[in-house]
Amino acid sequence: MATFNVQIEKLDANNYSNWAADIKYLLLDKDCWSIVTGTEEIPVLDPDKDITHRDLKEYRLRASTAISTIYLNISPEFRKIIEGTEDSRVAWDSLKKFFEPDNRSRHMQLFSEFLACKILPGENISLFAAKLLRLQEKLKGINHPIHEDYMCFQLLRYLPSRYDSIVQSILRCSDDKFKFNEIQLELVAEESRLQVRASDNNEEHIEAHSISSSRKSCRKSLVCFHCNRSGHFRNKCPELQKKVPSVSNGFDRIPSTSQDCGRSLPDTSPPNPSSNNQRRR
Repeated sequence: MATFNVQIEKLDANNYSNWAADIKYLLLDKDCWSIVTGTEEIPVLDPDKDITHRDLKEYRLRASTAISTIYLNISPEFRKIIEGTEDSRVAWDSLKKFFEPDNRSRHMQLFSEFLACKILPGENISLFAAKLLRLQEKLKGINHPIHEDYMCFQLLRYLPSRYDSIVQSILRCSDDKFKFNEIQLELVAEESRLQVRASDNNEEHIEAHSISSSRKSCRKSLVCFHCNRSGHFRNKCPELQKKVPSVSNGFDRIPSTSQDCGRSLPDTSPPNPSSNNQRRR
């Protein structure tokens, strides 16, 4: 079986949780994890079950790989915890008891981490849900699992305001549908929908900005034949508009003072023929 040469951070006083997850998958890659957990026991020679010396040798080789992989990925100051044992299962349990003792202090620590776990800015729903599930696994490991309802509440509790509508909808659903996995799927679908909407709005904004910039660019390319300046045509030239005489509005002949009001205006009406005939008589 092909394996990969993967380097992980060595176990120290502050990274047991991450180290345990990394070493687990490293041992899975080496086909040794079942030996560490005890689900695979040493084979017993039995011709009736086709168990041969070759099978026994192969198991011992994988068992040696398991303990050596664990030991060599521990910082030197902590290797003494498992020194003297060649059983990978015993070594694994010893490390767990040392770094994660099963007591109330550990329970309080994990429970506090669970309550403080919230979605970070820019973090997607799947990663946030994975953090909660990982804390749930740790609490299960000390026989204090979190009830699924509280898992769901914590998943919904710190979501951004854009999820308010779907959160209210989820809280009103029936008990048989109020499950962590189903809620996660609904939130992931809503997350995708919101991302598409944000992308569409961004494209519309870019298009509007492009049109506005294009109009400004076209306006700058215009040249006035009068002043030779850009940005307008001749009929919109500011210099020509300044030279246009003001149009009389018909009120400039209205008297402005009381003395003017007393003066008689010249009679500009056409002569009346009837008045001339009366004078001739």
